[in-house]
Amino acid sequence: MDRCGEQGTGILNCEKSVAREIRIQLQAENCRACRRCLAADICKVRAIMRIDDDDPPYIDIERCNDCRLCIPACPFDALQVMSDIRLSVKTMS
Repeated sequence: MDRCGEQGTGILNCEKSVAREIRIQLQAENCRACRRCLAADICKVRAIMRIDDDDPPYIDIERCNDCRLCIPACPFDALQVMSDIRLSVKTMS
């Protein structure tokens, strides 16, 4: 059953849907949950988000474009490139 464009499915335009790899991973054990997250500040697509100020941030894989600018921005090496595990994300382009 083709559900492309069907209301409530979250699938808006199947022709433009592509699979891509996001290889950045947040290492929660290294994250200090800084009040001002430098990695989030440098992220142009605002893919590094935080729900609570006391919690470590997370990477919104729907927004992340894998540019890797955030990796050197974190002074605690909390963001790293996954080498063995690859996460495929199906997203709209």
